[in-house]
Amino acid sequence: MAKVIPNYLEDKLCFQISDWASDWYRNSGSKPLYTTGAPKIVSNVPMTPTGKLRRWVDLNKVHCPYLAAVTNKLFSEFKLEQYYQGSILNYYIPGTKVGLHAHKLDTGKADLRFNILVQKPQIGGNPIVDNVTYCLNQTDLLIFDARKPHKTDAVEGTKDRILLSCIFVVPDTNTHCHPDTLQP
Repeated sequence: MAKVIPNYLEDKLCFQISDWASDWYRNSGSKPLYTTGAPKIVSNVPMTPTGKLRRWVDLNKVHCPYLAAVTNKLFSEFKLEQYYQGSILNYYIPGTKVGLHAHKLDTGKADLRFNILVQKPQIGGNPIVDNVTYCLNQTDLLIFDARKPHKTDAVEGTKDRILLSCIFVVPDTNTHCHPDTLQP
């Protein structure tokens, strides 16, 4: 199961990240910004095509001035700083989506994603984790184990979807880190 925490970030911080992301997207041109900072994705389920215009950037390699405010809040409230692996900013324009996939890590480790919807598109872009669709609002936090099959439906309309994903790799034996039991 995944867990949703509504209104996790303040609107102002989401707007600041959204503005920064939009500037990054406009100024990045066609340079490939896919980097190797995140755990590798290994398909445990059939892949479906992702939108060709979906872009993401490893925030360990590109400085986002607002990231520390988010990670410090997560560290303070969830006590997982020692497991933090980095953050990725995902930028989806209309017509893009994430195909069905699951992450595979070393045995005994969970790939927890703390995904914050920074900007909600007009239609779509909803995450689907283990066949459950989560209709998030801007500022909501979705926590899930990325070893479970997950994808999104397509973004539609004229507004982009911007998502900040913070990655924590925790031992399976650490039961307080399970998405069902985590509390801010």
